[in-house]
Amino acid sequence: MDYRKITASEIGPLWELQKAYKKEIGEEEPDREGRTRLERAIAEGRILFYGVWDGEVLAGCCSVTVGFSTFDYAPSGVFEDFFLRPEYRHRGFARSLVRFACQESGVSSLTVGCADCDLPLYRALGFRMPLGNLLAFDRSAAPEEGPVPHADLPEGLEIRPAEERDLEGVNRLRKQVNDLHVEGKPEIFKPGFSEELRAYLYEIFRDPSKKIVVGVLGDTVCGFAVLNHVRRPENPYMFSRDFLDIDEFCVDEAFRRRGIGREMIRYIRALAERSGFRRVELNMWEFNHGALDFYEEAGFRTYRRYMELCL
Repeated sequence: MDYRKITASEIGPLWELQKAYKKEIGEEEPDREGRTRLERAIAEGRILFYGVWDGEVLAGCCSVTVGFSTFDYAPSGVFEDFFLRPEYRHRGFARSLVRFACQESGVSSLTVGCADCDLPLYRALGFRMPLGNLLAFDRSAAPEEGPVPHADLPEGLEIRPAEERDLEGVNRLRKQVNDLHVEGKPEIFKPGFSEELRAYLYEIFRDPSKKIVVGVLGDTVCGFAVLNHVRRPENPYMFSRDFLDIDEFCVDEAFRRRGIGREMIRYIRALAERSGFRRVELNMWEFNHGALDFYEEAGFRTYRRYMELCL
């Protein structure tokens, strides 16, 4: 038997174990979107999976999510996703897999949360030190308390429709977006930020079917969104559609992870609801993992995907 870290390229056999585990505990089979998010998280090192292999067969797996604990000021890990195929159980592989994961992840402490019925199992695997109660935050109760402001949300942030004096600040951010796309898909996007692209923003500003929303701090534009009212007539294949489309969205690199993007999405959602829209849509490029994580956290869900076959 071979114990080793599972890579994103081995998502196939790992996903089969995930489905078997969900079936055994009576949960619904995870969907393809979940598989994509898991594969990305493994590739980016946000979760570590370890497996025990019998030749080419993945017999069992577990995961460790590494954080940092001020208990001993050292890396700590949360142990999850433990599963062994039935034919490999009660043969000592489970204990060896847990020890291997603890050692290879480099954590100084490893904790697990489990149901009461699983306590004997995890104690047998070495989890014998009780640490009080483990509680999970109830996200469904949060809206009753009102929105929780981001701890670093800049004081004085104003989100409003753009004025003409804001447009060069918006173009500065649009160049950041263009540079990101050039880096991600250089065979598609042109480098630089031409005068034509700069002037196009003024056309958008004058178009009554479009809106530009900005987040500003004093005289500095720190975020923007371009919104389109999209009407699609009914055809033999589809019903008519009428929705608000976020065509462009950016928060200045210098102001990210401070809650500005979340406040802008909240503003756009309220604007859409007041205007009678039933949907807000957007599209993005697959390489932009950070944007995808942000949009999913904001409540957006993928319903369509473009694919390519490079020859």
